[in-house]
Amino acid sequence: GGVYLGKYLYGPKAPQIATNVPPTKAPIATSTATPTPDPTAEWKVYRNPVYNFEFKYPSDWTLVIDLKAEENGSKVSTFQSPDGEFLDVTVFNLPIDFDAEKSVVPEAQEIIVFGRLGIKANNKKIVLPLSPSHSVVIVYNACHGPECGFGLKIPELLDQILSTFKFIE
Repeated sequence: GGVYLGKYLYGPKAPQIATNVPPTKAPIATSTATPTPDPTAEWKVYRNPVYNFEFKYPSDWTLVIDLKAEENGSKVSTFQSPDGEFLDVTVFNLPIDFDAEKSVVPEAQEIIVFGRLGIKANNKKIVLPLSPSHSVVIVYNACHGPECGFGLKIPELLDQILSTFKFIE
């Protein structure tokens, strides 16, 4: 028992922890988030005061037709890219028929824009309600006319336009 007591009393001591020393603060790592540039920042704004909506479109595109009346009572505005692609914005005197839209494009998704339920189909078509009796259809086309396919040069174009779409009062 004496060896243990001697070792305890006279052996190496464990380091003592000072209790009256103020704690040091560890450096706090800070990171500065790099803001993501807005791809639509330099785009033009299209405003439709008749149907109370607006959105941005690429600054190198041209508004070719604005609110041309069609035989079916719809109104079309057409935008053209320098590469010959088109964005057709058509206002219909009809509410959205969700079932019909989904039957035409089965992978169509419901979306909410400013609290209004709409439809987006494959980054090529957006359908939004303007009022109980009117809807707007935005279609991204590779060329212009009934024989055209959908535009694909800028697959995120409709998402970018949709991110700027606003209903105005």
